[in-house]
Amino acid sequence: MTYPEIKGWMKEDMEARVEEYNLQRNGLTSLLQKCTETLQGSLEAGEVAVAEDMYYQKISLLQKILGVCDQKHRVVESVLIHRKPLSTDEAELMVASLQDLVVSSRDLTTCLGKLMYKKEAQVGALNQKILYEQCNLQLCIDRFDPNAKKHAAAKKALQDDVQTIEEEVLLLKEQQDSAVLVYEKAYHRLQEWEGPKHAHPMDQVQDELIKRKTELLQYRLVLNLDEQDHILTERDNISQQAAKLVAEGRSPRKDAPTSYVTLIEDDLVSLKLENEDLQRLLREERTTSAARIAQLEHEVATLHASLSKMPAASSHSPERHGPQVVQACPQR
Repeated sequence: MTYPEIKGWMKEDMEARVEEYNLQRNGLTSLLQKCTETLQGSLEAGEVAVAEDMYYQKISLLQKILGVCDQKHRVVESVLIHRKPLSTDEAELMVASLQDLVVSSRDLTTCLGKLMYKKEAQVGALNQKILYEQCNLQLCIDRFDPNAKKHAAAKKALQDDVQTIEEEVLLLKEQQDSAVLVYEKAYHRLQEWEGPKHAHPMDQVQDELIKRKTELLQYRLVLNLDEQDHILTERDNISQQAAKLVAEGRSPRKDAPTSYVTLIEDDLVSLKLENEDLQRLLREERTTSAARIAQLEHEVATLHASLSKMPAASSHSPERHGPQVVQACPQR
C-alpha cells in the first residue's frame, strides 16, 4: 500500500470516527438539556437538595461531553497534522473540532463556577451559625447553663459541615482549573486557524457572578430598608468591578462599557422607584412615632413637675394632723 493510499484510508477512518463522536455528543447534549430543565425547575420550586444533585449531574454530563470532544479533536489532529496544505473541508473540520472543544470546556468552567459560588455562600452562612453557637456557648459556660453542651455539639456539627463543603470546593476548583487549561490550549489553536473569538470562561464566570450579586442586593434592599446605606455602598463596589471588567475588555458582553454599567444602574433605579411607597410609609411612621414620643416625654415631664411639688405641700402635715389621728384610733 502506497503512502497516498494510507493517507486516504486514515481520512476515511477519521470521518467515520468523527461521525461516531458527534452522535455520542448529541446524545449527551440531549441529556444535558433535560438535566438543565430539571435544575431550573427545582430552583424555582425551592427544592435546593434536588438542585444540588442536578448541578453535580450536569457537571458529570459536561465532563463527558468535553471528553468526547477532546477525543474527536485528537483523532482529527492526528490525521490532518500530516496533510499540508489542507483542503477547505479539512480546514473546516479542524476548526469545528477545536470549536467544540472550546465551547464544551467553557460550559464546564462556567457551571463549576456557579456551583462553587453557591458552595462558598453556604460556607459563609454556616460560619455565621458557628459564631452564633459560639456566643451562646460562652454565655452558657459563664452561668453553668446545662445548654452549653447542646451549643457545643451544634458548633462541632457545623464545623464538620464547613470542612466537608470546603473540601468539595477545592475539588471543584481543581476540575475548573483543568477545564480552563483545556480551553486555553484549544482557543490558542483555534486562533491559529482564525476561528471565532470567545470570551475567557473565567471572565464569563465573573460577569455572571456580578449580575447575581446585583440581583441579591436588590432583594436585600426590598426586605430590609434599614440596611439601605450599606447595600447601596456594596452596589457601588459591584458596579466598579463591572466597569473595570468591561474597561479591560474582559467582559463577554458585546455592548459598550457604559451600556453595561447603565444596565445595572437601570435595574437599581427601577427598584428604587418601586420602593418609593415603602420608603414614604416608613418616613410617615417614623414621624408619627417621633410625635408620640414627644407627647409622652411632655406628659412625663409634667408628671415629674407635679411630683416634685408634692413633698413641699405635705411636709408639715404629720405634725399638724398626727395627734388627731392617734386619738381617733381608739374610737374605731
